Amino acid sequence: MYFVWPVIGGCFSGIATFVKGSGLVGTFVYRWVLESLVPFGLHPLLETPMYWTELGGSMVVDGTRVVGNSAIQLAQLASPSSDKLLVRAFMAGYGINDYALFPGIALAMWSCAKPQNRKKVAGLLIPTVISTVFFGVTEPILFTFLFAAPWLYFGVYAPLSGLGEVLSEAMGVSVYQGNIKDLIPFLFRPEKLNLLPYLILLPAFFLAAFFLFRFFITKFDIKTPGRDDGDDIELINSRAEFEAKAAEAKGESDSTPEKAVQGRATKDSALAVGIVEALGGADNIDDLDNCISRLRVIVKDGSKVADDEVFTKNLEAMGVIRLSDKAIQVIYGPRVGEVASEVHEVLGDE
Repeated sequence: MYFVWPVIGGCFSGIATFVKGSGLVGTFVYRWVLESLVPFGLHPLLETPMYWTELGGSMVVDGTRVVGNSAIQLAQLASPSSDKLLVRAFMAGYGINDYALFPGIALAMWSCAKPQNRKKVAGLLIPTVISTVFFGVTEPILFTFLFAAPWLYFGVYAPLSGLGEVLSEAMGVSVYQGNIKDLIPFLFRPEKLNLLPYLILLPAFFLAAFFLFRFFITKFDIKTPGRDDGDDIELINSRAEFEAKAAEAKGESDSTPEKAVQGRATKDSALAVGIVEALGGADNIDDLDNCISRLRVIVKDGSKVADDEVFTKNLEAMGVIRLSDKAIQVIYGPRVGEVASEVHEVLGDE
């Protein structure tokens, strides 16, 4: 890290320096690169210097010099003057993402799902859109298409996000962040905001996201939720049941689905049992917790963990990330807290 990190850090500082002095071109590059870093969790390395250091500019507010575009906006909010919030704060683009792009993408995925699956897909997507619009939590919605078609995220969504930031800056949008939770304090000082351009930008980007994603999903038959051939079959609740059905299909009779699900009182507990079995059993789980969208698991023997397909097709997961042979993350979106609670109960944790 002593030798390698200065090179990596220097790259991010170089991007930030370029953005600072290159006008709308830099604005596009900033948002496109930032969104491209989100799936890897590296976006704070670019975002934080712009928000809280000289790279984000400086301004004298009520006689005090403030550095960083986020710090400047907060100082402007507290100021008794009626000046607008900083326009080039790289935050108006979040509003385009959260209020327009992700809802448009969600509607496109729902419309592309098989008719018999649309109710189930709506149950998946509506909570993800709510978490995005109200709290700016984008992981659940982006994971629904990122793993199915990464090029759709990096080649369509990220450039759209960059264009949204550019147009927001060009049209003078003045806002803090892009979700309702962070916007509420600023609504008490409406004279500092300029949201009128959103009346044009939000519908335009919503429609652009909807039609572009609908076109690409259908054109390339991308397996977004509800489109997979296996989505309309009977739900299988565990690895054991999956293997039992496979054995049954081959004419083997040493295992039955009835035995695999015996004693499971509810669908939730059955799902939790299936997750534990797919992770190699309770004895193979060394540690299990969750973040806002994923189960984070450390196992003793990675070879005992089921294939990704078992989690995504039979255990209702959106995707699986294998950080190493023993470190595994299973993505369940906003319902992950409920899933984790059931799994802990199966494991007998306090």
